[in-house]
Amino acid sequence: MFELSLAADWKNGGAQVVLGEPDIEFILALTRFLVECKRPFYDHSVRGNIKEAASQLGAELDKPGREKDYGIVAISLSRSFTQGDLVCFADESEGRDFVNATLQWLIDENREAWGVNGSESLHERIVAVMFHLAVPWDMNGQRLVHTAMANFVKTGNCAAGWETLTKNLPPIY
Repeated sequence: MFELSLAADWKNGGAQVVLGEPDIEFILALTRFLVECKRPFYDHSVRGNIKEAASQLGAELDKPGREKDYGIVAISLSRSFTQGDLVCFADESEGRDFVNATLQWLIDENREAWGVNGSESLHERIVAVMFHLAVPWDMNGQRLVHTAMANFVKTGNCAAGWETLTKNLPPIY
């Protein structure tokens, strides 16, 4: 469901999106990005999920005809963070601020443990690890599906791919 939700967000934001293998392909400024999505149950399994997704992307990026494509590892932190029982009770602004601050805190606190501090060797065309956090949200007594935030962490592997991504990804969250 994570990949479907993510693809829908990007498509609704105006990006060209295709589901399949890899999980998501989307095109920005005539550049194709391949995305492998993972949704780990626990914080301690995030690093392994990043490595697995990066391995899958690396194999895909090395295929003939993919020489100009870039990769993104997408990790949902929702299951590991909420453990199924956290609900955000706040108005829209406060809820978004809470989820955004929490996502940034999780990344900052776990950057080294998750291997996103530049020490992991990823395929040279994997430009980012995207972390996504969605939590159940109750606003004024109305239970909504969720509020979500995403944060792209630059891998430092490919400046051109990172620039294309950051300049052209529609503002969704």
